[in-house]
Order: sequence, then C-alpha cells, then structure tokens
Amino acid sequence: MKLRTIIIDDEPLAQKGLEDHINETGFLELAGKAEDPIEALELLTSGNIDIVFLDIEMPKMSGITFLENLKVPPIVIICSAYAEYALKSFELDVLDYLLKPVTFERFTKAVVKAKEYYELKKNGKQEIYLQSDYFFVKCNQKIEKINFADVNYLEAMGNYVTIHTKAKKFITYLTLKGIEEYLPKDSYVRIHKSYLVPIDKIQSIDENDIKVADTVLPVSRNYKEELNLKINRKLIKRN
Repeated sequence: MKLRTIIIDDEPLAQKGLEDHINETGFLELAGKAEDPIEALELLTSGNIDIVFLDIEMPKMSGITFLENLKVPPIVIICSAYAEYALKSFELDVLDYLLKPVTFERFTKAVVKAKEYYELKKNGKQEIYLQSDYFFVKCNQKIEKINFADVNYLEAMGNYVTIHTKAKKFITYLTLKGIEEYLPKDSYVRIHKSYLVPIDKIQSIDENDIKVADTVLPVSRNYKEELNLKINRKLIKRN
C-alpha cells in the first residue's frame, strides 16, 4: 500500500524537487499539487490524502493559517526556507520541519517517520502499558521499560513525544495528551502545551519558568493556574 501525498507550494522548483523525491520513494504516491492552500482544499476534500508537504509563505493564505483552520489534518510535513516558523508549526502538531532546499536524505528521514506514525494510527495499538512504579512504551520498534522515578520531564515534538529520563531520552509516536491520560494526575503537572513534568522533580519556580533536573522549562499562561494549584497543595504554610 502506498501513502497518498500532495504538495502545497507556490515555487515551481520546490514543487519539482519534492515531486522527484516522492517518485523515488517506493511507498509514496503523488496525488496532486497546489500553488496555495485554497487550491489544495479540493485535493484534500477529494479524500484519502495521507501526507501533506506544506510551504509556509504563500499567496492568499499562509501555511500556518491553513493548518490552524484544518479540523482533521492528515500528516503534515513543513517544507520552508524559513527556520523561524518551526516552533509555531510544531505547536500545530506537524510531524517534521524541512528546510529548503530539501535533500533526499532529509526527505527520506521525514517520510519514514511519517510511515511509522501512519501505521501506528492505522493499527490502533495501545503504545503505553502502565504499572504502579513503571510503564512500558514502544520506541524504535521495541518496548522500553521506564521507571516513574527516573522521568525528569516529557516534551512534545509535533506528533511524537520525547521522554527525558536520568539516563537517556526515549522518543515515542504518542501525543502528550495521550500519555497524560495514563499518568497519575496528582504526580504530574502540565506547564506548557509542549511540557509535562513530575511535581517531585521541580527544583524551583520562577515567574515564567521552572527548573527541572537543572533544565529550565517555560511555563505558559494557560497552564500557570494548574501549576499553582498543585504546588499550593504541597506548600508549607505558616499557622
């Protein structure tokens, strides 16, 4: 089975480069091309599009605005000449961010990741197995055991999550929201759209950030109240 892809880019050379890469990749099929997101809507509504290669700066509508208005987007891989849009793109759950000109090597890395993610979603497999003191999670085609006591924090990176532990990092094709549903609610706190931390690993709290395992992480306005509520429950107060 081939994954059906479309290219949304107003630059003919960039379109041609991506088209050549797609044609050289056995598990991909090019279903269409568009020079702007408005034109691409017809391709998307025609159905069965698995991967979108999306530029950012385009006429009529930017790639960012396009993503913000898609209710159920397929797998999205950004292809842009501008690195400054990467953070915003990952906040919108893109799978990868490629800088132009896109080399075949970098393209291949992104689409292999997309294929693995597609298969995980299609199979509907539970990729996290929870126990009292530890959990198992699927990483790089094998099951890894992670002790709760070793977790420093979890970081969302588009459509996958990096679990930072004392010894190493584990990358899994899960969403932060999906993992959060399994973790003990009294022991973990969301501090940002991209970060979830164990409360007992917080070393200090400043106005807009916290320190966890000697790493400074941002606290967003949307999650500050939740952080304060959970910390206040553990705060020693004067009688």
